[in-house]
Amino acid sequence: MRSKLKGAVALTTLALLTGLTIGCHSSGSSSPAPDSGPVQSVEFITYGGAPVYSAALNKIAFHRFDPAIIGGPDLSGNNDNTGTFELWVADPDGSHEICLSCRDISNGPRLNQHKGAPTWHPSGQWIVAAVEMPVHAASHAQTHAGTGAYVDLWAISADGTQWYQLTHYANIVTTRRFPDTPAGALIPRFSRRGDRLVWAEMIGYDAQHPFAIWRLVLADFVVDAGGPRLENLSRFEPGVAGTTFYEAWGFSPDDSLITVASESGAIHPGFLDVQIWNPQAGTLVNLTKTNDQYEEQAVFSPDGQRITFMSTKDQSPAYDPSGDFWGTFRTDVWLMRADGSGAERLTYFSDAAHTEYLPAAVNRAIPVSWAPDGKAIYVNVDQNQGSQQTHETQRIYRINLR
Repeated sequence: MRSKLKGAVALTTLALLTGLTIGCHSSGSSSPAPDSGPVQSVEFITYGGAPVYSAALNKIAFHRFDPAIIGGPDLSGNNDNTGTFELWVADPDGSHEICLSCRDISNGPRLNQHKGAPTWHPSGQWIVAAVEMPVHAASHAQTHAGTGAYVDLWAISADGTQWYQLTHYANIVTTRRFPDTPAGALIPRFSRRGDRLVWAEMIGYDAQHPFAIWRLVLADFVVDAGGPRLENLSRFEPGVAGTTFYEAWGFSPDDSLITVASESGAIHPGFLDVQIWNPQAGTLVNLTKTNDQYEEQAVFSPDGQRITFMSTKDQSPAYDPSGDFWGTFRTDVWLMRADGSGAERLTYFSDAAHTEYLPAAVNRAIPVSWAPDGKAIYVNVDQNQGSQQTHETQRIYRINLR
């Protein structure tokens, strides 16, 4: 499954960080778990996606899709008349929601440019998010934070009043490989100290790589009187030679390791594994080693002893990227030790025998962040009907652990 990009470049919208329609806050609806196991309850928080927790502010940031905010035209003047993701903050239970981007920003993005995939600076003073370029060669629907195409990184003050552009990627590409002119950013993540930022940047596409071609970027995050900026950018392509997909999801507590989803060593580009990247050593170590599943979006627990991740494992029907991709792309949240052992399933959003089950759609439960005390995991659930992702139905849940 690929989405067409103008300028002779195509990519998938599959990178799985999508948003949701504006809806009323309705926290407090929880599904009790069985008496045994690590899960106490699965609690609905609000509508939206990509929830990240600020311990400094005791707030969550997330994005949400509004179908009424129609995006702008592409470089050729065509408009697909689709909605827009906006950036929100709220209390950890989803109450007291505030939209940071629901207006045209002076010297910043318009209301109808996508904003999403937030990451909190540990001070709570800054959020870095992925923001659609004001004009580019693709349709609006294909250029949100979940695709990374024609997206730049911006730093935003916690109250939404200050916006600083951090990257300046190309807004049009005309070849299948463009390492010298990358065309977008995917999933920014702060280090635990807040002095570094990691993300992936798009450097190519071809028919054999439906998730596009990426490399990892590390940079210093600097704030001075002129505001935030990035310095000392370094680019990496670790793992087996020929690896093309990387998606970084979080630092270890000492900032020496980074969780990465990659197809490095896999038998098919649709099979990803959770891997641990050590930038200093240059190693990429496969933790899940399934070779026939889709596993990504792995996040270290606050103490570094556990990793939560999403997986297609044990779903029915079985995941089949070569056949019925969208019909079998179901995931749930799993938990394992930091060395990859002891993996156990936490959620059952696609299993009618469980109370968190969501009917009438293909569900993908995705862990995004931990509560600071390690007793809860914030996740979002994406859905699709056929091959169409239904951004307006994305939900945020909190898994409360025993």
